[in-house]
Amino acid sequence: MPISSKKALEIGLLDGIFCKHPKEFLEKLKGLLVSFINSKDFEDFIDQKRRERLKDWYIKPLKAYLEEELEKMRLNFYGFDPSYHIARYYFVRRYPPFRTPPYLALHRKLGFQSPP
Repeated sequence: MPISSKKALEIGLLDGIFCKHPKEFLEKLKGLLVSFINSKDFEDFIDQKRRERLKDWYIKPLKAYLEEELEKMRLNFYGFDPSYHIARYYFVRRYPPFRTPPYLALHRKLGFQSPP
């Protein structure tokens, strides 16, 4: 279920919030990106990312991820579990979700209680 940025900050999902309005957010984000791109750390960052990607693709090619995702989609569309079709129905008709889907609410299976 969606939560506010303030709540996300309170529970530790965010390190900080730097803007309240979308326009302000975009301006600040663009400034941070331009600053990073022009910094001495940018080239090292790109080289490191390139090495990580090549290593990941060597271990498991991108095509394998595609095939796995397509298999999951086949099960969603044609499998015996109707939850995808129900969720799609509610999404298309703009009905709010009535609960967090079980696959996202792992805390329920583990017996954890949500904080007050």
